[in-house]
Amino acid sequence: SRSKVVISYPYSLLNLTIKDHYTNDQYHELIDKEKHHYEIRSENSIFFEIDGPYLAMVLPASREEGKCIRKRYCVFNMDGTIAELKGFEVKHNGELQLIKIFQASVFEAFLKGTTLEECYNHVATIADYWLDMLYSHAKDISDKELFELIS
Repeated sequence: SRSKVVISYPYSLLNLTIKDHYTNDQYHELIDKEKHHYEIRSENSIFFEIDGPYLAMVLPASREEGKCIRKRYCVFNMDGTIAELKGFEVKHNGELQLIKIFQASVFEAFLKGTTLEECYNHVATIADYWLDMLYSHAKDISDKELFELIS
């Protein structure tokens, strides 16, 4: 039996366009430090790939226009489970439990709406809950719960 090879016409065109218009043809790599010899080559690390299908992908926006953000995203499978999570605190050990719970509940809230406005309303409900918690100085929870959130 032969192995199956998948070629996507749209992805191929996108990759060809990226290669033709966005390849750095002046990439210099230092070969010999003493002689100051550099090798010049073309370099391109941007490629589109076939992936999915997925239910949703959440990408954070930059706080400032024109400012780059680190690689952060959350991808959801069709059943609502997280397929891939990159760059968020919810994934890291040693982060505040409060941040982890907030991020996990925000991700979950994005899946509750059927329109963009509904999604944002569900996320806003989560954000309002946690803002109320902060503004009230956590008066509605026990000290034990508070210490768990900030540990």
